[in-house]
Amino acid sequence: MTVTGKPYVQQREGVYCVSDTRVTLDSLIAAWQTEGYTPEEAQLAYPALSLAQVYGAIAYYLERRSKLGKVFRDEAEAYLLRRAQSRENHADLYHRLDERKAALRQRLAQRIAPLTLDEHDVAHE
Repeated sequence: MTVTGKPYVQQREGVYCVSDTRVTLDSLIAAWQTEGYTPEEAQLAYPALSLAQVYGAIAYYLERRSKLGKVFRDEAEAYLLRRAQSRENHADLYHRLDERKAALRQRLAQRIAPLTLDEHDVAHE
């Protein structure tokens, strides 16, 4: 007896996506494989997915690991090349963005520092 159902992975416009969502297979696999997310944690990180979709997508990847590993590496290399070209072609824009990110990080660090000190002080009272 063959059981058929909705496919857990679809390829649309050359990109592997989980079912009919916009979640890419490579981002889900990276969360699971590289970041160490459990399938349950990955489902929480990607609320558009059901737990069955997460497990189904992981199984799909595992059955095609060598092929998809190459596809993901090629996509990552192409992305890095496009990003480098964009940074080169729009250096002023990226310089301003980098400055703004640094300023935001500094403001965030200033907000967090007092909280961390207060929590540390309370713990030792």
